[in-house]
Amino acid sequence: MLAGRAEKLAEKVRHFQSKLDTVRAEVAALDITISAISARVRPDALGAINAWQGRYGERGALKAFLEQHLRAAGKVGATTPELARAAQDTFGLVFETSVDWASFRRCSVGNQLNLWKRLGLVRVSYQDGPTGKTARWYWVEDAPTLADLAVLAAAAS
Repeated sequence: MLAGRAEKLAEKVRHFQSKLDTVRAEVAALDITISAISARVRPDALGAINAWQGRYGERGALKAFLEQHLRAAGKVGATTPELARAAQDTFGLVFETSVDWASFRRCSVGNQLNLWKRLGLVRVSYQDGPTGKTARWYWVEDAPTLADLAVLAAAAS
């Protein structure tokens, strides 16, 4: 069992080493390109860019997806991992590591759910699961306005 796990980890190391070599070659090529454009620009002064725009389609697409998914779940609700997996499938996201997946689940999905919770748009219940407590989220349906009630009252009479 340990030998099999060790081989899987060794394969991951080979995979990431190959990716690292590719990225280093791309960075070196970009450094040469930047230097060719202007000798005054230091490529090492540019810093890293963490691109996120467009990963989930247009601006607000992930938020809209989560709302639609929760509304469709109705009284059954959905757990954070269920929502994250559905978003991953819908937007074709690929996570290189379990850390990347956990970050997406916790930050991109979880932060939005917690914001909605503070705004009263969703409610949450916690259930015991195989790895601890699991949050199940429910969309809070809009309460009828006075105008809605007036229409209902008129229709009833």
